[in-house]
Amino acid sequence: MIAKALESWQGCFEVGDEFEVLAEHNQYILIKEDSGRLVWNYVKEFELTGTFEGDQEHKFKTNWDFI
Repeated sequence: MIAKALESWQGCFEVGDEFEVLAEHNQYILIKEDSGRLVWNYVKEFELTGTFEGDQEHKFKTNWDFI
C-alpha cells in the first residue's frame, strides 16, 4: 500500500510525497520518512492506494518522551 501526503507536515514531508505503508493500526499507518525515521501518522492525512500487505502485528506505541 502506498500513502500519498495530502498536505505538508512541519518539514517531515510535503504535499504529494509518497511512502510505503509498513503497518496499520486502527486510524494510523506506519511510514518511513525520507530522514529514515519510522512514524505513526493519522490515516486522513494521506491518500492510500493499493492493498496492505505489511505487518499486522507491528506494535503501536506512544513516545511519551516526545509528548
